[in-house]
Amino acid sequence: MIDLLTEIDTVRAEIEVMRGTLARLEAALEQLRGAALQHSLSQLPPCDVPSTEHRRAHRSGRPAIIDTDPELQAFILARLDRLTYHQVAAAIAEHFPPDRHISHATVHR
Repeated sequence: MIDLLTEIDTVRAEIEVMRGTLARLEAALEQLRGAALQHSLSQLPPCDVPSTEHRRAHRSGRPAIIDTDPELQAFILARLDRLTYHQVAAAIAEHFPPDRHISHATVHR
């Protein structure tokens, strides 16, 4: 029985040594990861355009109807300060063919 307890204590001591080694290895990996990240970031070209502009120019999905139709955009901008969104949408419905109609919510956006 004493031999078994001694063996258990020996294995526990070895486990503690392994835990210490793993903790040191983990700290070294985190340090290397941080250094690699810093190196990667320093290798990027300088940014001369704000990131918001870049994101706006490279949005996924379909572009907004108003953004792709300059005539419709000018029509809306000419009336936006004098009419409500509902009135602008109604004026668009009167002036443009049905495939170019938009809702008041689209005008608002």
